[in-house]
Amino acid sequence: MPLRVSRLFVLRSGWMTLLLLALALTPAHADDWKLPFWSGELRGKLFPLGEGGPQLAWTFIPAVSSTGERTLSFRVEDLATHLRVSATVNATTGDGSWRIEEGRVEIGPWAKALAPVLGKQMAGLSGEGPVLISGEGLIRQGRPTGLVNFSLRDGVIKHAGQGWTLEGIGIAAAVEVAALPDGKIPVTLAVRTMSTDRFGARNLSVAVVLDGTRAASVSAARIEIAGGTVEADPFEVSLSPMALNVRLRMTRVGLQDVVALVPTMLSDARGRVDGEVGLSWSEADGLHFGNGTLSLDEIEPTTLRLAPKPGFLSARVPARFVFIPGLPKPFSRWFAPANPAYVTLTEIELGKIPLRVQSLKVLLTPEGDERGRSASVEVVARPEQIGSVVDKVVFTINVAGPLSQVLKLGMSDHLSFGMH
Repeated sequence: MPLRVSRLFVLRSGWMTLLLLALALTPAHADDWKLPFWSGELRGKLFPLGEGGPQLAWTFIPAVSSTGERTLSFRVEDLATHLRVSATVNATTGDGSWRIEEGRVEIGPWAKALAPVLGKQMAGLSGEGPVLISGEGLIRQGRPTGLVNFSLRDGVIKHAGQGWTLEGIGIAAAVEVAALPDGKIPVTLAVRTMSTDRFGARNLSVAVVLDGTRAASVSAARIEIAGGTVEADPFEVSLSPMALNVRLRMTRVGLQDVVALVPTMLSDARGRVDGEVGLSWSEADGLHFGNGTLSLDEIEPTTLRLAPKPGFLSARVPARFVFIPGLPKPFSRWFAPANPAYVTLTEIELGKIPLRVQSLKVLLTPEGDERGRSASVEVVARPEQIGSVVDKVVFTINVAGPLSQVLKLGMSDHLSFGMH
C-alpha cells in the first residue's frame, strides 16, 4: 500500500513527525482516548523529494501484549537511511513511553539527491558522514514528550565543480517533540576548515534557533580567516523566501587574502586590517555589500605592491623639469634636468618596488557618497627602497558603481608625493 508524502510536508513537519506517525491517533481529552484493538503490519513508501528522489520504505507494526498494552513499531529505511522507533502505550489511558532504537542518515546520498532541489548550480554536490539520531520520552494521554537529538561529527560537504570543500562539519540539535512542527529548535554548527579556489578559512561556529520553517535567529557566528577573525552581530534569517542582513566585524584579517579579491589593484600585500561591513543576500537580489570601514592594524608592518598599471603615478609628474621651454632639441636637455622621482614612481606603479604603508583607510558606501563613490581607499606610504628620492606617496583609489564590480576598480583622482 504505497503512501506518498509531499516534500513540503516533510520540510514543515520534520523527521520526528514522520517517525511518530504511529502515535497520530491523539484525542483532545483523555476520556476520548481509544486505541484501535488490532495487530498487523502496514507498509508503504515516502517520497520526500518527489518521485525522482529517494524512496523511503516504511513499516508500521502495531501489536497487543499479554498485559493489554499496545506496542507500536515504526521503521523508515533505504540504503542511506535507517530509523526505527518503538512505543508502548496503555490502550485505556494513552500513557506510555517511546524510544528511537536506531537512527542513522548518510549525508552523501542525500546531498546528491538534494542538489537538484537547491538549484542547477549545485549539481555535483557531494558529502560524507552519518547524521545520528537518538531520543526517548514519555507519552501522556496519547501525546509524546521528550527530546530527539541530531548529531553529525567530522562530516564533509564539497563541490568539485565550484572548487569548495567544507571539512570537519559538526552539527548538534535537540528537538522537543511536543513543540513540533513549529516549535523553536536550537542548533549549533561547526566547520573545521573551509577551502575555495581563492581563499581558506577555519573554525566556523554558528549558534542558531530555528522557528519552524519561517525564520532562524542567529545569536552568534564566528570564523577565522587569513589569520584574523570575522564575527557577526546577532541577526535574523528569513527562510521563506530566503534572505538575510548581517553586520560583520573584522579583527586583524590578513591583507594577503584581500589581494585575491582585488587583483586589478594589488599584486601583493602583507599586514592586517580591522573594520566592519554590512552584508545582505536574498534569492531575488543576490549578494550586496552595506556601509563599512576598514583601517590598518598597526601591530605589524604593512606593505603593498601595486598591480602593474603604467601611468598611474608617473603620468601625474613630469619626467623632466623644463626651465626654458621652446629650446632646440640639442639644447633642451641641458636646461631640463631629469625628475629624480619619475623613475621611482614608474617602478612603484609597475609593482617593482613595494610600499611600506603608514596609513590605510577604506570606506564602503554602496549607495554612493557625496561624490558618487561606492568605495574609496586612501593610502599613505613610502617606497621600500634604500636611498629613494621619493619620501612619501599619497593616493586614493575610487570605486564607482556596484561593489559587486569591485574588481574593475577605477584609479584615483588624487595623488601626491614628496621627495628629498
